[in-house]
Formats: sequence, C-alpha cells, structure tokens
Amino acid sequence: MEDLLLSALITTQLCDAGDGVPDFLRCAEEHIRAHIARSVGIDDLVAIAGVSERTLQQAFQSYRGCSPSEFSRNLRLDAARTALLAGEGVTETALSFGFNHFGRFAQAYAARFGEKPSETARRARH
Repeated sequence: MEDLLLSALITTQLCDAGDGVPDFLRCAEEHIRAHIARSVGIDDLVAIAGVSERTLQQAFQSYRGCSPSEFSRNLRLDAARTALLAGEGVTETALSFGFNHFGRFAQAYAARFGEKPSETARRARH
C-alpha cells in the first residue's frame, strides 16, 4: 500500500500537460506506461488517478476510444512488436510484456497487427 501511495504521489506531480486531456487520465496512462511489463489492474489505476472506476472508464472511452485494460494491452502489444522487429524471440518478448499465455498473446497480436508474432520475428531476421 505504501508503494502504491508513493507511486500515486510521484505520478500526479508529473501529469499536467495542459492539452485538454484530464490530468487524472494522463496520470493513469503514465502509470500504465511506467509498468509496461505487466497488465495494470483497475484498482491501481483508480488509486493513482484519484477518481472513481466509472469516471476513469468513461474518460478512457471518451478520450482514447477504449477501456483502460485495452489501452494497457495495446501499449504492451506495440512494445512487443518493437521488440520482435528488433530481433527478440517470441517467447521472451511475450513474457517481457506480461503475456503469460502464449496462445492469447498470439491471438491478440494477430488481431492488432494482422500477422502472427512469429511472422514478425521471421521477417525481422531477414
């Protein structure tokens, strides 16, 4: 709990960009980015953002067009693609970004990028 509180305090000090996006949403996004190696739970995000779950869900939908979990997953998939294109192995990449179920990782990756992670890795090697 102490770590979560400290993280919330630090994150809220770094989130004001003045571009119309609510500060609490920006703070939640920065927390997700700071913890890209794992899926961040809604309870953590609510504590970081300092708003209700409903408010946070609505802000993500309004400003980003997706739920907090979809936002997190998409960032992790984007990072995984970058790693695969840099020559990292599929298994190591999946684990590095919090995808512990390889079948679900491959399925989500293919839905986002239109190819299997192994195809991206193979293309990167050539």
